[in-house]
Amino acid sequence: MEHKLLVPVRTTAAGTLALLIGRLSSGERTGLAFTSEASLVRTLGPAQRWTDLSWNALLDMLEPLGIEHVRVDPDPDGRPQADNSPQPLRPQLARPAALRGSRHGPGPQGEQPPGSGR
Repeated sequence: MEHKLLVPVRTTAAGTLALLIGRLSSGERTGLAFTSEASLVRTLGPAQRWTDLSWNALLDMLEPLGIEHVRVDPDPDGRPQADNSPQPLRPQLARPAALRGSRHGPGPQGEQPPGSGR
């Protein structure tokens, strides 16, 4: 069974979810992922919405955007950590990868999604 990552998302004007993308100090865009809700909240705040994705699903979604790195559990102040360098995307990506599960985290007015258990 593949480990799930918590991936921050935003709601578009059309009402769909889109991945929240970060930037490295060089200006290069990078994917963001977290291994725990505590890490996500510490970095992005309690109002940040997220979804759970497998590593391959995240890579499949970032590849068409031209994003070549993923930062896992980034430090809140943006300083690189020794064990947290951007991870390069692998050239062999599993296809097709689907968004699994539902959105998590507070909704627009802080409501919890149905079945979230929070």
